Amino acid sequence: VIHPSTDPKVKKYHDAKYKIFRGLYEQQLSNRSIMAQALA
Repeated sequence: VIHPSTDPKVKKYHDAKYKIFRGLYEQQLSNRSIMAQALA
């Protein structure tokens, strides 16, 4: 069994990675919408 780390640095690192991931995901959705409108 793997247990989550209790090191606050590890949590801070993964929180930052997730924030970047969410930003890129939102940007992808926005870009997809722009391209769909351009091709409609």
